[in-house]
Formats: sequence, C-alpha cells, structure tokens
Amino acid sequence: MDSSQNASANGSGNVIIQISGDGNHIDYKRPYLTLIPPKRRAPRAEKEIDLLNPYSRSIPLIGRDANLKKLWEWLHTSRPISVCTIAGGAGCGKTRMAIELISHLDTEEPGKWQAGFLTGKELKRFADLQNLADWGWQKPVLIVVDYAAGLTSFLKVWLEELSQNEGSEPGPPLRILLLEREADKNGGWFQSLFEGGFSEARVPELFDPPEPMLLDTIDTPEHRRELLTAMLERLSRLHGQNPPPIPLPGENSLFDQELAKPTWKDPLYLMMAALLSLRSGIVEVLELPRTELAFELADREMGRFSKNSPPGEKDLLLHLAALVTMNGGLSQSLTLELAKQECDTLGKNCTNGPGVLVDRLSMLLPAPDHGIAPVLPDILGEALVLRIFGKYAMDIQKKTMKRMVDSLDMYAVVPFVIRTLQDFSHTGNTRPMEWLEALIETGKTHTPDLLFVLEGALPQHTLSLREKAVEITKLLLEQMEKSNEKKPEIAILAQQAGIKNNLAVRLSELGRREEALQNAEKATEIYRQLAEARPEAFLPNYATSLNNLANHLSELGRREEALHNAEKAMEIYRQLAEARPEAFLPEYARSLNNLANRLSELGRREEALHNAEKAVEIRKQLAEARPEAFLPEYAGSLNNLANHLSELGRREEALYNAEKAVKIDRQLAEARPEAFLPEYAGSLNNLANHLSELGRREEALYNAEKAVEIYKQLAAARPEAFLPDLAMTCGVKGKILLDSGKHQDAASSFAEGIQALLPLFTQNPHPFKPLMATLLQDYLKAAEQIGQKPENTLLDPVMAIMIKTHIPNSKE
Repeated sequence: MDSSQNASANGSGNVIIQISGDGNHIDYKRPYLTLIPPKRRAPRAEKEIDLLNPYSRSIPLIGRDANLKKLWEWLHTSRPISVCTIAGGAGCGKTRMAIELISHLDTEEPGKWQAGFLTGKELKRFADLQNLADWGWQKPVLIVVDYAAGLTSFLKVWLEELSQNEGSEPGPPLRILLLEREADKNGGWFQSLFEGGFSEARVPELFDPPEPMLLDTIDTPEHRRELLTAMLERLSRLHGQNPPPIPLPGENSLFDQELAKPTWKDPLYLMMAALLSLRSGIVEVLELPRTELAFELADREMGRFSKNSPPGEKDLLLHLAALVTMNGGLSQSLTLELAKQECDTLGKNCTNGPGVLVDRLSMLLPAPDHGIAPVLPDILGEALVLRIFGKYAMDIQKKTMKRMVDSLDMYAVVPFVIRTLQDFSHTGNTRPMEWLEALIETGKTHTPDLLFVLEGALPQHTLSLREKAVEITKLLLEQMEKSNEKKPEIAILAQQAGIKNNLAVRLSELGRREEALQNAEKATEIYRQLAEARPEAFLPNYATSLNNLANHLSELGRREEALHNAEKAMEIYRQLAEARPEAFLPEYARSLNNLANRLSELGRREEALHNAEKAVEIRKQLAEARPEAFLPEYAGSLNNLANHLSELGRREEALYNAEKAVKIDRQLAEARPEAFLPEYAGSLNNLANHLSELGRREEALYNAEKAVEIYKQLAAARPEAFLPDLAMTCGVKGKILLDSGKHQDAASSFAEGIQALLPLFTQNPHPFKPLMATLLQDYLKAAEQIGQKPENTLLDPVMAIMIKTHIPNSKE
C-alpha cells in the first residue's frame, strides 16, 4: 500500500484526510486532517537502540494475538463511527499494538483504509475548526491518538460533534483508537469525555467496548523466552554474529526465578534486558530494576552523542537532544530557532554556529521527514532527560521547563513530565516533581490552556500526586472564573461542573471530605441548571453528579441526604434507560447498586436487597448480550447482592452469589490477568467472608490466602494502587484465623496488614485511618489472646502518626 494518500469528503461538508508525506496537492482552503503513517516514524538508520523503538517493529508481536483479533473485529463492525481505548503502563506495547493494526490493514486490505497517528498539535488545530459534525470522509479511516489524556479538551469537542453523526446515513467507517497509560470510566480524563456538552449525551455510544481495553501481559515463561530469543536473534543480525544462547528451562534456576518476576510482564523491558545482556550476563541484567535498565541505555546514548561532538559543544548538543525528546521530535527549522534561543539564554557559544550543531543532531537522531527524532521508547527518553538535566542546578532546570511551555508544544511537554514522574519518582528521584512544580507556577500566570493540560494529564489514582492534583484543579477553577474567554455560557458552566466533580473526588482521597462535599454540591447545582435548560444533553451528567454527591454525603455520615440524592439519580437513569436502553441501562444498574448501598446504611435492608436484585437482573441481561463488555459488572453486582443477602441473614443465598462472582472473575482473570486479577482477588476476599459467616473456616482461609497472594503480586508492580487492598485482605485473613482459635497466626496476619499499609499511611494518613485503626485494634486483640507483648517497632510509627494527626486509637 502506498504510505501516502488523500481523499475528499462526501456528504454535506468536506474534510480531506491527508496522510503525511504523500506529496499530493492539497487545497488548504478546504478543511483537512493530517495523519502520520507509522512508516514515516520508523528510524532511518539502524542502531541497537533503534530496535527498542516501537515504530521499527524489530521483532514479531508475541503473546498478543487475542488483542489484535479483537481490534481487527472492532475495525470491521457495522457501526459507522466507533472509538476504542487501550490503557496500560509504560512498556506494555500500546503504541506497537496500534502500529501492528495499521500494518495488518496494509497487508490484508491494501489501499482500502487511510490510517495513521494524529499528533496533539494537529488535533488542536482540527478541533478549533467549525462544524465538525457536518464533515464526512470518502474512505474507511483509522485514527490513532497517543497520549490521549493531555488532549482531553480537544477530543471532547470532536467526539461530541461526531456523536451527532451516529444516526445519519451510513458511510465509510471511521475508527478512533485512543492510547493512554490509565483510563478509568469512573474518574479522570476518560470520564470527562462523557461529561456535558452539546452532543445530546450520545458520546458514550461511540465507545466499543465502553470500558478501556487492557493488553494481555506476557505472563508465560514460554512467551518471555520467545521474546528474549527473538530480540537476541535480531541483535545478532544487526552485528552479523550468532546470538548468545539463553538457559533452557530448568538449566539455570536463578534465571528461571528472575524471569518469573512481575517485572517482565511487559515486552519492552525484556527487549531492553536482551540488549544489555550482550555486554553482561543475562541473569545479572534480569536482576536490575526497570529504571536502571533505562539509565544504563541512556548513558550509552549520551556516550554516542558525546563521541560525535566537539568538546565545547557536547553539553549544548545534549541539551538540545533532551528538549527535542521532551517535544516528541522537532523539525530542523524549529530546532535551529530553539538552539539560538538556548545559546542566548544559557550564555553558551557554538564554535561553528547553531546550524552546524543542529545538522549534527539530525545525523545522530534522524527522523524520516528530515527532522530530528526523539529518543524512544518513552522510558529511555525520560532517563536521558533526567541524566542531562541532572547536571544543572535545580533553578536552571525549573527555568528551562518554564521556557519550554512556550517554546515547545505544551501538549507534548506536560505529558512527558507526568510520565517521567510516574516512572521514576518511586526511586527517590525528586527532579520530576520539581519540574511539575515549575509548570504549576507557570500555570498561575499563563493562559488556562496549561492548567487544562496539566489537569487532564494527571493520573486519577496516584497517591504521590494527590496534593498536586488538588492544587492544579483549584488553580484551574480560579483561572476559569477570571478568564475572558469568549465561549457560550453553557460551555463554561459544563466545564466548571466537570472540574468541580474531579476536585471533589481528589479532595475526598486526601480525607478533606467537607471540602469535597462543597465542590460536589456546586457541581450538582450547575448540572441541575444545565439539565433544566438542555435535558437531552445534561440529564445524564446531573444524574451522575447526584450519585457522586450521595457518596460524599455518605462519607460524612449524612445518610438521609445521601439516600435522597441517590433516589433522584436512580429515577433519572430509569427514565433515560426506558427511552434509550442501549445507552443508559448500564448506568441505571449502577445507580440501583448505589441506591442499595445507601438504603443499607440506613438499615432499610429489604429495600436495599430489592434494588440490588434489580441491578443483577439488568447486568445479567447485558452480559448475555455482550459478555466482553458487561461480565465484569455482572460479577460486581453479584458480590453486592451477596452482601445485602448476608445482612438479612440469608447466608446460603449470599454464598451462592459470591461463588458465582468468583467463577466469573476467575475466568476473566485467566483470560486477561492484567485487567481482571484485581476483581478476582476482591471476589475471593468477599467469598472468604461469606464462608466464614457459615462457619466453613478452612475454605474461608483458603480463599483469603489466595486473595492475599494475588494482592502481593499486584502491589509489587503498583504499590500505591494495591497496598490498601493487600492490607484489608490481611485483615480478613487475620479475623478468620482469630475465629479459628489460631491467635498467633492471626496476630502475624494483622501485623502484615499494618506493615503493608504503613508507607501510604505515613505519606497521607487521613484516607487510610479507618483501615489502620481496625488493623491495629485487631492486632492488639490477637496479641492479648496469646499473652504476647505488642512489637514496638511495628506500633511506634503508627502511634506517632495517630497522635500527631489526632486520630483516635484503642490505647486512648
């Protein structure tokens, strides 16, 4: 297939889909959208480091056949417009999967599709145009948007307009594939795509599946060995020598042990390990943390740059390489302007002039379009920037970040800083947090755009960033109130309501529940007004906001008010589901579950059970029709139903439903462990509780221990997300042991829970104080039962925090 095409639109409007680099004449008086095919980003010259670049497709795609099959089926559904989201951490292969999908189209259906990546800068330009809803396209189109969180505001406008085309006369399919590290339908950037606007609330209907898709992890030893072998063979072809062998299964127990660790579930890190093993033993390399792998390779790249630079220009060349990498690449002309600016600002001289320096950099980092490429993959580029900037004093680093907001593309720079913080802050490296603070400081005097990008790019559930997230969101609201931006009032109100809801969630996570409630109330009032003016557009947002408000009220013990709002939300969703069941039945079921929980809190357990049963029935029907989308929610409703049955003493029925939930979640976790292991562990934990209530304590203990082991595995990879679950499950296991008379083992389990929770409790006490207080009380009870003196090394740090923050505890 020719890598470059263009097409004019059909229908009432016009849009040209232009594939970058085609050389065809484009009439720029007409609307156009430029996509970049993966081939245009493939490295021109091949070095060892280039093999890690996802655009090089250096080794076959391994262990991802099922994912590719699902995406292929998504491309070829009958829907005219469809959006799919892939979420996953650094190195899991999101970009490579999108590249492989496009390559598959080129091979299987040559010339039929127009497909490529849409840059943030191009999306911003495109979204600022008018009447997107009237545009059409002449051929099937696949658009890939990487780093989607930082582009939320533009995606939102575009999707709202496209959603109005959903019911129009069918034409060639349009497929939009969003890629991001985290995507949560109940919060953050992904949820905000569905909040407010002028699309008659049809945006959720564009998404298929409605939930983000998670790529399968590389879990089996066979796939990990296959991937290592493929990379070593590819490296051997590059160097013209035989590949070094890797130990056979059982031949080297240390190798087998290291290869089985969760570190190697993502393909990129196995490829990096293979590359480094050419100069070190494979076992020694597998013992390194991911960040050390990245730093080792970054040091090699810096050495390559230095070797090709005159002594006086080395530092400036490295500086420019870092800036280009932060921007995701740059043209030679813009790099030349940047070089002149940085020479003047930093007081550095280029012996042969900045033009020669830029030419040298373009030879070291050649881009297919004759520009300058970033250092890829992401984690390697981040490590390189950390190394280069680490040579500067912090005030210089901060000033550089502030300059780059205007000198470079903020829609690339901000996500780069956030990704670097995510990937390296756990190692004790504080520089990315300092960079973020510099961006926040700049945001106070900048246009609201910078704070919008920062707010959208922040992950929803990251403990280390919670305080910063609140600060950014508050600043954004202040700027929006002061801004003279000329938008329709209704658009400003919708934005403010969505941001206030986000702020409420973030404040609640910090334990600042009164403030959270205030913002949730304001958001709900705004959505109420919008829903009265435009019910077809804003009633769903109003209902969601009522449910959120109910949860915040419940957290403060204001349960009657919480119930009132949950009932209003349920009634709105009931009406919406009757009118448009395909769009709103899932939300109706969710609101029924929420209502059941609010009723239960007030002791109205029969009514709670009635609503929980209705939610189960709806989700069962949805799961039968579309199991890939709704089986997880069906399992969640079964667990909720089990809990409500248990409250009424109907324990055998409760156990029956909990067992059904475990069976579903186990099957889901076996098929897609990366996506569903957490749900499986939660279901096991719930099942253990119900078995224990029936006195079946050996079975209860068995399931609790399985849940503990899964949460240990999950917490090893993502401690901030799963340490609280591990601590809670240790508590469940401890209570089962305590009821079984195994007091020593119970004390050990409670102590393990306290130790698991302590790092997060130390960092941010308020959200975790109820769980820590329960674990502490149960530990002291178990210790008393066996006449054992509590361990001071365990209790002292907990007690110090409790006293300091005035948290009641059992000793008081």
